[in-house]
Amino acid sequence: MTSVLFTQVPFNLLLRLFGIIEQQCPVEPLPEIFSIKPCKSDKDCAPRICCKENGSINNYCRTPVPKLDRIPYADDLLRPVKLFFSYMQCTPPPPLVLDIFSKPCQSSLDCFPNLCCQEDGKKFCRPPKRSILTLVAGITQRIGSQEIAKKLIERIS
Repeated sequence: MTSVLFTQVPFNLLLRLFGIIEQQCPVEPLPEIFSIKPCKSDKDCAPRICCKENGSINNYCRTPVPKLDRIPYADDLLRPVKLFFSYMQCTPPPPLVLDIFSKPCQSSLDCFPNLCCQEDGKKFCRPPKRSILTLVAGITQRIGSQEIAKKLIERIS
């Protein structure tokens, strides 16, 4: 009887019901690797969740962010991960008056070193919150010489 119950209910839903992993819509979204999909509820998006787009009346499927408020010391343990994710977070789009030359994209490879960000059912190239070029420059200053940093930046650009 219990095996029938568990096979009919998705595993991530069971984890959310038992409070092991709560999921929420991302405040600062990461680039979506999956296709853009309009939705009405979380059932339309599994394993993603249905989230309201900023300033839009439409809902789209988004990769959820785990809610880790209840886990002790989670913030201290995840601080390096959150710092790394800031290099992968999209900046908000500029006002329409200034957004004249927005470049459509399908993946972040189309935009490198920028990111392919989802906005109102479409994907556009946007700069990340923190530049990966400054990360490379900072690491090479600590580890190597300026010549190594110049070669890495030339290869990336």
